[in-house]
Amino acid sequence: WSAGDMFKAAGRPGLNTKLLFFEALYTFPLIISAAFLFREAYWASAANALAAFITAFVRLGIAARFLKFDPRRYFDVFRTAFIAGAIMVVVVQTVRYMTSEMPLFITTSSPDLVLPLHTPIFDVPHWASLIICIITGIVVYVPLLWILDRESVMESVTILRDALSSDDDDEDEDENVTDDSTDTTTTASAQT
Repeated sequence: WSAGDMFKAAGRPGLNTKLLFFEALYTFPLIISAAFLFREAYWASAANALAAFITAFVRLGIAARFLKFDPRRYFDVFRTAFIAGAIMVVVVQTVRYMTSEMPLFITTSSPDLVLPLHTPIFDVPHWASLIICIITGIVVYVPLLWILDRESVMESVTILRDALSSDDDDEDEDENVTDDSTDTTTTASAQT
């Protein structure tokens, strides 16, 4: 998310530039050191994800300060998604471990850090293991959200339904405007 609009609204548009410079001070070294140390693209991606994680906390903290509210409120907002996501990760990793030869964690080209392959309980192709893990993630995450915070799920469904129905209403209005202009042109042509 971008806090730039909030900084502009608060009368501090230069703060976004300063914040980007500060973020670059730790993002680039993280990515470059991971890439050179491990010599694998996914470690550079992991470093980028770590930098984004740090950036999110920095920006959320600054936003809380500007909006003058307790930053601990964020944890109340994200608690349900975090708990459901953590449980989903454990279940999906367990299913992945049972259906794939791939090690549980990322390996590197460094001989000291390579984890040995294991024999899966169910021997399925990698593409099938991926599909099974995706379906497992959905089957675990959605019911957990429902159980932990049914009210928010229902509110999200209502917002989505309203957004979709407003798109249909906009299309109907566009068709009516086109039909009215066509009728007016036809009527004008008939009168002359």
